[in-house]
Amino acid sequence: MGLGLLREHLDALHALLAGEKVTVRGRYVRLDGVALDHPAHHPPTPRASCASPPTGVRAPSWAEQPTTPHGILKT
Repeated sequence: MGLGLLREHLDALHALLAGEKVTVRGRYVRLDGVALDHPAHHPPTPRASCASPPTGVRAPSWAEQPTTPHGILKT
């Protein structure tokens, strides 16, 4: 559940922050025509904190500068 849940939320969040109108019918996230009224002109950079090796391997595909308890992962 963990990585799927995280991935669905982050995909929706990326789209919303980019100013897109989002419709998602996933396992964990369900949105129908949702958009931010005032999206940021410069969307924030997504970050990830990775506690396990599987998350650390996948994190660079959806977040910049993933971090672990040992520091920033090299991407």
